[in-house]
Amino acid sequence: MDKDGNFEIVVSSEENKPAGCKNWMKTLSDPESAMLIVRQTYNDHDNEIPATVTIEKLEGQTLPTPVTCEQVDEALKKSALFVGGASFMFARWAKGKASLHRFN
Repeated sequence: MDKDGNFEIVVSSEENKPAGCKNWMKTLSDPESAMLIVRQTYNDHDNEIPATVTIEKLEGQTLPTPVTCEQVDEALKKSALFVGGASFMFARWAKGKASLHRFN
């Protein structure tokens, strides 16, 4: 992290950490299974500044292939499962933490 709080993370499916990379996160090699979720939390909503997140593609195809109706259908189904699962997980977490913290 630099003096201004900026940092860089390289995300790739390579087997080994890319040369010269300080922060590296390995993903699955199958693009259908690979996913990156960025989450931001706050301790003090009134005084903390929201992060600015930038994603830059370094290699590979620059333009995506056209999306098919079947791909949209599958993506919507996966989204529904993700939202349901995340909601359930958060509800369980919040129930366990409710007595320990004041939520704002």
